[in-house]
Amino acid sequence: MYKLIALLIFASTCLNAQEIRLLKSEKDVIKLRMKAGLRITELKNKKKINLGSGFFVGDEGYFLTNHHVVKNALSDKKVLLEVQTRNGKRLSDIRMIKCSDERKIDLCIFRVNGFKPKSYFVLNENSISIGQRNILIGHCHLFPWKIKSGKTLKVWKDIESKIGLSKLGTGSPVEMVEGSFKPCPGDSGAALFSSNKGILLGMITEGYKTSSKTYQVAISNKELFKYYKKYHKELGESVTNLKTGGAQGKREIFDKVFGE
Repeated sequence: MYKLIALLIFASTCLNAQEIRLLKSEKDVIKLRMKAGLRITELKNKKKINLGSGFFVGDEGYFLTNHHVVKNALSDKKVLLEVQTRNGKRLSDIRMIKCSDERKIDLCIFRVNGFKPKSYFVLNENSISIGQRNILIGHCHLFPWKIKSGKTLKVWKDIESKIGLSKLGTGSPVEMVEGSFKPCPGDSGAALFSSNKGILLGMITEGYKTSSKTYQVAISNKELFKYYKKYHKELGESVTNLKTGGAQGKREIFDKVFGE
């Protein structure tokens, strides 16, 4: 009996914080993952012109979002970015590490200097199970931090050629995860994660529509992993068109579209 108790105590001490969290209920997983999410707003003349999502990856302040979520700020000097955490904190001292537009992969890496997020996703190259329940937390217009669920329907190696559409048009297929979730425009850039363990499956992006079907998709976890691994060590550029604490920063960069 004493040996069994000692073994259980030893096993519990060997579990790191992340592993312990994975043992909790779906409700707790959602609560934890919501803290890793971001609300990204583009403002022009104090008016909201675009809304999207993002999420932290790792504990060093890096976060990911879609290029089309921030593309107005990349091309228009009058557009300000507002990046907020779940508790409403506006982030500042941000660097844009790398952005690739929709013709490439529709993905951007940013870093908040000196910021240690309390919750974050771990990038991975895990295989995705068809039929598994998944969750996304996005920002549908008047309903920020809205929770949606669905199931994984298919992993597409090259969805564009298969359905006869071309959005990226690069000749380099981007792996996509198709799901039964129904995102709205404000969900773009949100993390798609497993409901039972909170494991990152992909990033919500613009879907595809044919005459007979709409394909709701996310950039796969493998694509996110490869992109981050390739570019995250780049120095990047300081983001100075931020709205932080109600103050508007000076505009020094984003005078052109950053793409590959």
